[in-house]
Amino acid sequence: MSRTPRTLIIRILAITGAALLVAPLALGQTVPPAPAGGEDMTYPPIVVTGHEAELFRMAVPTPIGPRSLPLNDLRQVAARDLDYSSLYQLLDPDIYRPDPTDGLGIDAAPWRAIGAQGVMKMRITDLGGGRARLEMAYYEMLSPSTPAGQYQEEGQATNLRYMVHRAANEVVRANTRGEPGAFDTRLTFGRREGAGRKHVFSMDYDGNAIQRITSGRGVNLLPTFGPGGIWYSILTPLGMSITRQGASRPQIAGHYLNMGVTFHGDRMAFASSRDGNTEVYTARADGSDIRRLTNSGAIDVSPTFSADGSTIAFVSDRSGTPQIYTVPAAGGTPRRVTWRGSYNQTPAFCPSPRHPNWLAFTGRDGGTFDIFRLNIQSGEIIRVTQGQGDNRDPAWSPDCRIVAFARRARRNRSGVWISSPSGFNQNQVVRGEVETVRWSGRPRR
Repeated sequence: MSRTPRTLIIRILAITGAALLVAPLALGQTVPPAPAGGEDMTYPPIVVTGHEAELFRMAVPTPIGPRSLPLNDLRQVAARDLDYSSLYQLLDPDIYRPDPTDGLGIDAAPWRAIGAQGVMKMRITDLGGGRARLEMAYYEMLSPSTPAGQYQEEGQATNLRYMVHRAANEVVRANTRGEPGAFDTRLTFGRREGAGRKHVFSMDYDGNAIQRITSGRGVNLLPTFGPGGIWYSILTPLGMSITRQGASRPQIAGHYLNMGVTFHGDRMAFASSRDGNTEVYTARADGSDIRRLTNSGAIDVSPTFSADGSTIAFVSDRSGTPQIYTVPAAGGTPRRVTWRGSYNQTPAFCPSPRHPNWLAFTGRDGGTFDIFRLNIQSGEIIRVTQGQGDNRDPAWSPDCRIVAFARRARRNRSGVWISSPSGFNQNQVVRGEVETVRWSGRPRR
């Protein structure tokens, strides 16, 4: 197989991660499905302020425990988790400080007096030998006689931060009577580290514990989480290969482009120019059983699995400009799902079965890039970002309550940002220019 021409490499990489054009939409605005024929339509800007819904008023007092531990820092971890979920309004902890002798019990009257609807109480015990125990009791003021949710974990005291994340997960589960939070999961992203060098990093979802995954020189890009850790592509003069952290050799290699890997269980999807044109393929995680999924004269890239693994969304320029299509993972006829705009890319399916039709993607509005949310069944589009610089590469938290993305903006506002799926409550968790943000479904332990 001959090497992929440099001009084609540049074109493919542009379609994989470049800008796109979408008709102007206001933050949080819903757009009806496109009319027959798929004509683009222009919608006037609408300024949206405030929260998307009334928030649950939550109190998180400082944990009970020895002063040798960073109790206030741990309180802030829990409060930040709940705040980032966009479900809660966090009350000022200085308004009311409970009596430590109450332990994990509660007197509802003073909490009701300050307007709390829920209270998350924690107690930390030093077990000696560098170990600690965290206990959590969550109360709702409508029925405070017994905890609505509880959590307990023992482990190394150095892991207390992650114990708090998991306790906050259980508060969300109890409060919503459903899926827990995803506060103990991690993100991965790419970052330029000098001329001709890119590396892959990982971190806790809130920006803590950043680690560089790749080593040495070269261009490492397009990371994702999969079996055994973080997978990514390596660009060399011979081509682009797909590998995994810690692997002694690439899983998918050759003198052509192999890129944009994504997983559902032990099955991967990726784009490759192995047959001369860049198409979407699937394979087992060990690189065997490679099957061609698309077959067109266009460039097909950026595959992403649906929550149940039955469908793959991808980007193709078969219509003349990059648009998003879906196709059965077992094979079939692709279906175009974006009809507005002339440059749509980097799709990401919501991984939660609660919203199987949600697809986040990148779009370009005039000269800037933005994040949009599409319901592939109804065709409605909701704008997530607007007027805050260039925003690209959306990634869903496992519970789909948060969207992460890469932002490039002025005044130290570049970095990884997170937001509610409707664009409210945006928070910067890492500074610096980044690309290809992806979210893990596996918690850190």
